[in-house]
Amino acid sequence: RMRRATRANDPLKAWLWRAVEAGRAIDELLMEMEEVHARRTRITSTLGDVGSGGYGDGRADATIHLIALERRLEGRIARYCAVRDTVETAIDGLERPLQRDVMRMRYLLGMTFEAIADARSVSTRTVYTMHGRALAHLARAGVMDRDRPGA
Repeated sequence: RMRRATRANDPLKAWLWRAVEAGRAIDELLMEMEEVHARRTRITSTLGDVGSGGYGDGRADATIHLIALERRLEGRIARYCAVRDTVETAIDGLERPLQRDVMRMRYLLGMTFEAIADARSVSTRTVYTMHGRALAHLARAGVMDRDRPGA
């Protein structure tokens, strides 16, 4: 019975997990931007030592790459905010405060069940139970259906 319920909730879990994934995508893009910026800085310092003999193109390429990354970042941030708002609204619809806390920590902060149990000073079993009940409530409420276009 538990396995069947778990598999049945997989699409809902994936729907909820989108906020964490979107946040991680932003983090990855920020790291890439830092790397490009560091490369650009190295090229600039080399130019100061050597002169502009052929290195100017690398700096311009790095600047163009940074601008493109900034545009991608803006789009990802907008998507992240929209996804997070949708997931937060769904979680806010839960009646029990502990269920809301468990779901926020899991699907907005990306915490493990063990870390949630430690943070809330409850057993891991309690976290699993609250998580399962919250998933059942969200499934009955049809939160995924409301997020579809035309719903």
